[in-house]
Amino acid sequence: MAFRNILIHGHANVDDALVWQVLTDKLPQLETAVGTLLAESPGDPEVIDVPATREETGS
Repeated sequence: MAFRNILIHGHANVDDALVWQVLTDKLPQLETAVGTLLAESPGDPEVIDVPATREETGS
């Protein structure tokens, strides 16, 4: 199940402390990775071609 769906439909079951821990532990790494991808990406950094998810393609 996608994290967004859990937050939207199962918000009563979300452990806020765990979400905060993941954000504080992983967000700096994600920010660095995204910055690297943007720096290496040709073209306009405001436009990023993101592959469709399985939910979007119906796969």
